[in-house]
Amino acid sequence: HYFDRFSLKERKRVKSVSTDLNSYYQGLVRRYVPNAKLVVDRFHIVSMLTRAFNQVRVAVMKQFDPNTREYRALKNSWRLYLLKSTSLNYTKEYYDRHLRQKVTMAERVGIGLDLDPQLAAGYELLQGAMTALEEHDVDQLMDL
Repeated sequence: HYFDRFSLKERKRVKSVSTDLNSYYQGLVRRYVPNAKLVVDRFHIVSMLTRAFNQVRVAVMKQFDPNTREYRALKNSWRLYLLKSTSLNYTKEYYDRHLRQKVTMAERVGIGLDLDPQLAAGYELLQGAMTALEEHDVDQLMDL
């Protein structure tokens, strides 16, 4: 009803609409603002990908007993998986009390990713998308 307040002539003048990836919104935009380009902002792309990655991570994690090292590798330090890989420290070790060993941030992520090929593929997709967005590389993002 909101869009009906504006004439079709006015709505046809709209050049772009920024939205998330909800298909319901996309249908509304196409119906009420027919000439507008749909623009999905980077926040919503990264949000969708991190949510999807976390769903895979949790599904893989639930395959293991909560008392196992594998479960703890995926359960704890989940924020590390969502960082850009270039932000991970590859040299400085710290004692990870959940794994009960000294690791670098990058090693910590690698331990979890080595547990499941689908999880590793999701991580690579997420990393690639974050890089493409950072570099404003639309072609690379579309390839992903």
